[in-house]
Amino acid sequence: MQDITQKHKMVMPEFIQPELATLVTSIPAKGNYLFEIKYDGYRLLTIIKNHEIILKTRNNHDWSKKFPQLIQALKKLSLKNAILDGEIVVLDKNGVSKFELLQNAIEAKNSSIINYYVFDLLYYDGYYLGDLPLSKRRQTLKKLLQKSHYRKSLVQFSDNLTGNIAQIFKRLCKKKYEGIIAKNQDSIYQSRRTKDWLKIKCTKKQEFIIGGYTDPRGSRDLFGALLLGFIKNKKLVYCGKVGTGFNSLTLRKVFSCLQNYDQAKSSFAKAPAGKNIHWVKPKLVAEIAFEDWTSDGYLRQPVFQGLRLDKDASKIIKETPHG
Repeated sequence: MQDITQKHKMVMPEFIQPELATLVTSIPAKGNYLFEIKYDGYRLLTIIKNHEIILKTRNNHDWSKKFPQLIQALKKLSLKNAILDGEIVVLDKNGVSKFELLQNAIEAKNSSIINYYVFDLLYYDGYYLGDLPLSKRRQTLKKLLQKSHYRKSLVQFSDNLTGNIAQIFKRLCKKKYEGIIAKNQDSIYQSRRTKDWLKIKCTKKQEFIIGGYTDPRGSRDLFGALLLGFIKNKKLVYCGKVGTGFNSLTLRKVFSCLQNYDQAKSSFAKAPAGKNIHWVKPKLVAEIAFEDWTSDGYLRQPVFQGLRLDKDASKIIKETPHG
């Protein structure tokens, strides 16, 4: 690229903390934005060093062994040294990414159906590209992928949405997509949550910390509901419980994980009342879809979507939309 100079030359980093998007309530009316589909999956960085490929989560955990087919697909790009940023997903029959399908694929060790949508190029061939405008990074990334005939690969380019974005957003929501991402195309890459990247969701969904669970009732096995919370002022704040969205497989998986974190006392700043409650250390994170918040700060109609093994519980806060 013409924009690359000697000042961008640097030793390849072992990891780059991903840039995160800020939740907003509506599509930005002003600004020089690129728009992409918001995928419902796991964020994954690809570190390619001397042709060796390492896949890392947003918390710098090595997940390379989980996705052998994806590793093979990435090898076909023939990149010697590069860092790619993207999201792994599994698509349903309508081409919509679904987090629960991804979890099922990982559990079944079936990485052949997992697609990797890459949207940024942070390092390439001895040069750090994060200080270049996003539009330049994406142009270079797309050209590299096109050389490898990526459209027939598990590795896909997360292309720009073009046209009337408001109408496109409505259509995507009607088809049950998660939403869209708006990115300032002139922005550099920043390893934090920024307002250069904005997320507009079709439905309310976020991660919450599991602080306990109740005994099962009726025909339900193993447990009844998970007690949820988020961090505020370094304290775990209770915000309700979720008892729907489970099947026999997820019930067993979640219950097995819960047993590893059993503890005698509640970690909530103000423990919820009730009988037959089992407390757990606040380490597990669940993704929850919900209708809204009640006036007293509880989730309305929450539905369990899956465990988030890539998220650090200590960083889970209540997402408050801006604007």
